[in-house]
Amino acid sequence: MELQRQLPQELPEGASAAEILAAVEVAGITMTLTGEDLDRLVARPTELLTPPVLALLRERKHDILAELRFRYEPEKYPRPLPPLTATKRELARADNLGLVATWSKAYGYVAVHDPTTGEWHDIPLQAAPHWAKAEAFKRKHLWRVLRDRKAYTYTSREMEKKFREEEVPMWVDRPLLSRKGILWEDYRTEEDEHEEQVAAAKAVERKEEEGEK
Repeated sequence: MELQRQLPQELPEGASAAEILAAVEVAGITMTLTGEDLDRLVARPTELLTPPVLALLRERKHDILAELRFRYEPEKYPRPLPPLTATKRELARADNLGLVATWSKAYGYVAVHDPTTGEWHDIPLQAAPHWAKAEAFKRKHLWRVLRDRKAYTYTSREMEKKFREEEVPMWVDRPLLSRKGILWEDYRTEEDEHEEQVAAAKAVERKEEEGEK
């Protein structure tokens, strides 16, 4: 009985804070932070906090606090960088890929690539910087609308080129339009930008079809 009330899954030696949090969540324990500086760790329900579990949480309190702070406010409390273990070849590939962003495998997150280590970091969509969200949407647009099967492998330099190719100066060619009417750049939303990209893609397809005829 006590074993069942500890952790239902065996933790590997030297388990990370993320692995510990996942294990206690499976056990029915919810970990939250309180306080102005998110410096108080709260675990509930208390009846599930057996001595072995409490001992583990106390021993790894610093790491668990750091992980939860990152999940709450990733820009203010970034994860500490792990020891560098990448090979020279891997670092060269990471440098070539550059600082890029795409959709994470985890729903509601944007994955940002660190060109100095080759690691990917998941950031909640609401907390992700504007450039990262814009790039994630751009790759999705390239893949789904333009049928570009290299969309999710483009480097930072290639993505910059893609953005430049679709830039339309205001009032030079045509005004910016959406369902809400003419928009100045300062009032454009991601939805407006996406609509414009879709419209541009359809225009290109129509021109190609006309050319084939």
